[in-house]
Amino acid sequence: MKKSLKVLMAVAIAGVALSQTAKADTTLPTKQFQVMLKVLPSCKFDQTIQNITFQDRQVGDQNVEATTTVRLNCSKGTTATVKFTSTNGKKLKSDNGEIDYALFDGQIDLFNANGVSYPGTGQQKDITVTAKVPNVGQNSGTFSDTVTVAVSF
Repeated sequence: MKKSLKVLMAVAIAGVALSQTAKADTTLPTKQFQVMLKVLPSCKFDQTIQNITFQDRQVGDQNVEATTTVRLNCSKGTTATVKFTSTNGKKLKSDNGEIDYALFDGQIDLFNANGVSYPGTGQQKDITVTAKVPNVGQNSGTFSDTVTVAVSF
């Protein structure tokens, strides 16, 4: 019995030693990594811009106004510069002549040569564009101009 007790004790001691060695071996090396996403600044028009169409007017009418809305969406923290340019040099033209006009957002002249700055908020920005004709003039006809709107940021 003494021999089997010695063998049993030796096996028990070896088992304890093996289990402690096994615990030490189960600790795995670790590494870390990052997950990154770069979101580029952006500005875009949210929809088609509707034409500005004045109601029919009489020769000599003054201070005529009509509006449309430009919907702009720029990422938060981005400053957009919106520039409006007229094909006809800020004149409504027809075969019968031309009529001066201007575009405004409130009191801001949208034909400003440097463009107009709007802060990006990540939300839609409505720019109310008001076309103003100070004097319709004396010529009848259908007058028009094409305006290009460009955004830089």
